Amino acid sequence: MLLRWFISCILRDVIILGLDVGGTSIKAARYDAAGKELSTERIPTADWRGNFTSRLLEYLASQGEFDAVGIGLPGMISRDRSTPIMIEAIRELDNINLLELLQKGFPNVKFRLENDAMCAALGLKHSMPSLGNSYLWIGFGTGLASASIMDGSPFLGPNGNALELGFVPMPDGNHFEGNVGVQGLLRKYRSLGKHEVEAHQLCDFLNDGSELSAKVLDYMSTQLKQVLAQALLSFDLRTIAFGGGNAPKAEAFYDTLRQNLCATLPPYWHDIQLIRVEASPFMAARGAAMLVE
Repeated sequence: MLLRWFISCILRDVIILGLDVGGTSIKAARYDAAGKELSTERIPTADWRGNFTSRLLEYLASQGEFDAVGIGLPGMISRDRSTPIMIEAIRELDNINLLELLQKGFPNVKFRLENDAMCAALGLKHSMPSLGNSYLWIGFGTGLASASIMDGSPFLGPNGNALELGFVPMPDGNHFEGNVGVQGLLRKYRSLGKHEVEAHQLCDFLNDGSELSAKVLDYMSTQLKQVLAQALLSFDLRTIAFGGGNAPKAEAFYDTLRQNLCATLPPYWHDIQLIRVEASPFMAARGAAMLVE
């Protein structure tokens, strides 16, 4: 199979597809062998729910000729990267050998599955080389994404699912993602008397500069300090990049968070950098494609 794939690639231009699967939308992009973005599109995840694998195969069949596909999935994947094992947003994918299914449908195509947060971290490595070879990525979207590049390579841990920070238990009995993901932040707004905020408005409210939103941002900062201090201590990292549709925009937020982390951590960690990234919404699709370049 690999020989046929190689021969097909040298006889024509190589085409690589990158898919970033999310709970709300699927971002798909097409790249050439040099990594140049040729096209992008968004697909509502709701359109594929209930028949996700069938819809995925149909989508790929509609794409003409391509040589490789990288797919970022929003959850945990088996160590051998063949089987989604806990995809909170699309539970119908759990425990399906998706890699085998894809390879049967397209035997001459190279496939790779990865966690979507790691795909975003890889895409960030491509778009912002100034971050260096080791950093932690925190993405605020519908949920909370986290992944790390260490010494230039994805850090997966011995079983393939390291740094799932969203599952860190918090003192209030919830998990970290449950507190700083969309539902947790909407719950915080409502506890402060702001009941009309909807999920699609959250980013605007977080960044409106109001006194109420300042209280929500302070709540976010407190939650982040608890979890990020543990991550920095555990992995000896110095750089944390933040992004995603619901990431706070104000530099003051990150300055305050850095000060609070430095007040908690020993001086050895006081050179930490917190960087907010303004990235393409297709960054994780780009990272998924990098897996198979």
